[in-house]
Amino acid sequence: MLSFFRINDPYRIIVIFLFLVVLRLPVLTSTDMLTIPELRYMVVGEKLAEGAVLYVGVWDSLSPLSAWVFWLIDELFGRSQSTYHTIATLLVFVQVVRFNRLMLSNKAYNENTYIPGLIYALLGSLFFDFFTLSPALIGMTFILMALDRVFSQIEIRAKRDEPIFYTGLFLGLATLCHLPYCVFLIAILLMLLLFSATVSRRYMLVIFGFFLPIVLLWVYYYLIDGTKDLSHNWWQGYFRSKVLYTDIPSLLTLSAFPTGYLLIGLWRIIGWGRFTNFQTRLIQAMICWILFSVIYLLITNALQPSSLFVLVPGWAFFVSHFLLLIRRRWIAEIVFLLLITTVVYLNLGSFYDARLPSRLVDKDSMAPATRPEDQLQGKKILVMGNEVQCYQYNTLATPYFNWDLAKDLFDNLEFYDNLSHLYWHLKNDPPEVIVDMEGKWPSLEDKIPYLKKHYRQGRGGMYWKIGDHRTNN
Repeated sequence: MLSFFRINDPYRIIVIFLFLVVLRLPVLTSTDMLTIPELRYMVVGEKLAEGAVLYVGVWDSLSPLSAWVFWLIDELFGRSQSTYHTIATLLVFVQVVRFNRLMLSNKAYNENTYIPGLIYALLGSLFFDFFTLSPALIGMTFILMALDRVFSQIEIRAKRDEPIFYTGLFLGLATLCHLPYCVFLIAILLMLLLFSATVSRRYMLVIFGFFLPIVLLWVYYYLIDGTKDLSHNWWQGYFRSKVLYTDIPSLLTLSAFPTGYLLIGLWRIIGWGRFTNFQTRLIQAMICWILFSVIYLLITNALQPSSLFVLVPGWAFFVSHFLLLIRRRWIAEIVFLLLITTVVYLNLGSFYDARLPSRLVDKDSMAPATRPEDQLQGKKILVMGNEVQCYQYNTLATPYFNWDLAKDLFDNLEFYDNLSHLYWHLKNDPPEVIVDMEGKWPSLEDKIPYLKKHYRQGRGGMYWKIGDHRTNN
């Protein structure tokens, strides 16, 4: 199988696409596994489709470009998990094409081959959590575009400034998709410093390109008087709102096999020594990239299996080197078959609760618990707590979606501006049901008599809007 992709034939990319679809088909055709991150994206996109302004009308730490993608999906398809999975598969394929083209155009290997794209497609399907559309996946497209410009600069110093500017611009757009990707600005600057002869003013061009889209975003929020909300919910809120769906030891175990291949590939590269100067610099640059990918994992605010997607370009680069440096091709076929078997076992095993993968990641911790109560279906609700799963069959009322960002407002009711903010949104976007997981509603009612007149307590910490037929339950 591996020999088929060693041939430099553009039509091999079609086979890679089919391979990618087959890998993901069991999850693509299933609707049994909605994850909490997916539900979060859907709720934010749905609220934006209602006309709310991100960070002003819906409080969450999602980066703006990703949130607007989710808004567009909701406008066109509504809450559709299959749409998220389909778009994610197509986006990974776009990245496969770009990554393989990047390797071919820069002659990163001694062979012109489609193996890098094949490995990218395989490792981009390592875990079922990789299969949905996420901010990390959306932003990776821009990261690869920036990496392309950097490789070109390392190969031969560009005579024009535009490629350098676009490097920073693509990094800025990646950051607008997923905030932790800002760490790669340092990686790019370091790679240019160590592995190219870039003149000093071009470093400023990279920085200017990086900050340009971020400044334009700030100008937009300045014009709508929303800079305070932007800062509170995105810049500050990202690091205040931390969710752990897994832990570092589990992630290390999940990534052990491709990382082992990476290390063996690096060892073979060091022992081989038959690379051009440019190929050697690319290898050194990708080592730098891997190191900053680890830093990314340390600063991300949602630790989940899909966080490992940031390692896919580095994995694909070194695993491809490893396979191409195996002299006996039948051994390379066996090694590749072992890699495929492991990836399939991890992604399908975790999805279907096989023993080892299910021990590494608790699938139930990522899935919203079903709420069979009929009273919590088809309602506009406000959840005062971190139980995002309550929104699975309901829609969001008021902006206060992310409790980590909103709880300071409810905890400090002695301040008039906090009360004014709460009163305005609760009156103009009234929830049909308040789900009070934190016991904050009675204090709020005491401060705002309007609420006491319009809501009555029900069962299980729920408060129903007067006029609903379940108010007295």
